[in-house]
Amino acid sequence: MKNHVWGYVIGIMIFAMVVGIWVWQLPNIIAHASRGEDKGIAGLISGFGGAKTAVNSGLAKAQVQLDLNLKNVGKTMAAQEAQAAVVQNLKNKITAGTAAVK
Repeated sequence: MKNHVWGYVIGIMIFAMVVGIWVWQLPNIIAHASRGEDKGIAGLISGFGGAKTAVNSGLAKAQVQLDLNLKNVGKTMAAQEAQAAVVQNLKNKITAGTAAVK
């Protein structure tokens, strides 16, 4: 037999095995789903629910930290503006003093 024929034969055998296993497990899948006891689906859903809760709490903590950081930045900017006003006042006094000396 040629190589491509062997490929088709092996491919068909693998496909038949997959379909056979699926048909063999189908009654179990239906039984679990009909009773609502399918641990696979329930596990996935509860896992996503737990992840959602963890993300929500993490986002709340991040929001609190961000608000605190923004408040600190506002305080720092106010302090910088006050220092800039003092420096500008000193510059004005120096220029006024040097102009009076001339």
